[in-house]
Amino acid sequence: MAGKRILLLIPDALQRDLAGLALQRAGFEVVLAREAAELPDLLVRHQPAALLLDLFLPGVNGLEVLEQLQAEDALGETRVFVVSRLAFPEVVLRARELGVADFFVKPLDADTLTERIGRALGE
Repeated sequence: MAGKRILLLIPDALQRDLAGLALQRAGFEVVLAREAAELPDLLVRHQPAALLLDLFLPGVNGLEVLEQLQAEDALGETRVFVVSRLAFPEVVLRARELGVADFFVKPLDADTLTERIGRALGE
């Protein structure tokens, strides 16, 4: 597993670019996913240390994507971090139940994002 590689699936271009650039500046290698269907293949091919997943994806719920990845045992040792505009308690709780390492609310703060992901990954 690449300790400094992060797989990123955030459909909003501004938030994706902000997160990607901030993570790269913090020394992480960023691999971009265009859609949820790519995740299983990208997880196997790149073996990232982390997945940063938006919960509101075109045509699919990010929590359902996460449930499917877990059911398929596709995550392995990859830590999952989620991003959402909405931090309803029931959504945050369900994310935690699914083993999410941290929950970020949009708009993203680059310093907070890189610090918390770095800490969680032992960087």
